[in-house]
Amino acid sequence: MDETARLSTVIGNIYDAALDPAVWNTAICEARDFVGGSAASIFAKDVAQTTLTVYHHDGGIGPDFVRSYLEGYMALDPANTAHFFSSLETPMSTIDVIDFDEFHETRFYKEWAAPQGLVDFITIALEKTPTGAAHFGVFRGVRDGIADEGAKRRMTLIAPHVRRAVLIGNAIEMKASEIASFADTLDGLSAAMYLVQANGRIVHANAAGHMLLA
Repeated sequence: MDETARLSTVIGNIYDAALDPAVWNTAICEARDFVGGSAASIFAKDVAQTTLTVYHHDGGIGPDFVRSYLEGYMALDPANTAHFFSSLETPMSTIDVIDFDEFHETRFYKEWAAPQGLVDFITIALEKTPTGAAHFGVFRGVRDGIADEGAKRRMTLIAPHVRRAVLIGNAIEMKASEIASFADTLDGLSAAMYLVQANGRIVHANAAGHMLLA
């Protein structure tokens, strides 16, 4: 499959995930392979609370390493601060922030990255707030090498689609939450209530309404 066809497949899966969160794992794996890497994740960092929230990941980074990153190594990550200041949809790798040889001498690399065979991490910012940022990132292993111009170009191609899909998914989730809250409110009423279409078809009944019909 040529790059254009692969890109089309990746984008299709990304937008499918916006409508069905269960597809995110497949979408992330496709995006990871397209960019070139050993693992991928959609995550958010909060500088005020020094927290990390992983929304979707492909399992390439084991739970023990995720936990150890959150509990101590995030503060040692040379790219941590840069994640908060990076521009939306613009690829940035760890090696853009710190010299390759210098990175190899850090405790973060020796104790967290090297044991997993990781040499670089390329990310794009999806959303930013005054105290945090959400990113999509691809981990680069030894066989992948540091993020080159090709990887950054491919990341740029999918960046706007990942960002839109995440925003669409958030909007749908918010609307679903509002609908669920509205339904709960109606169910709390002691009086029977029905929502009907112009032709008289019932489209919703609250709990008391169902009891009355029964």
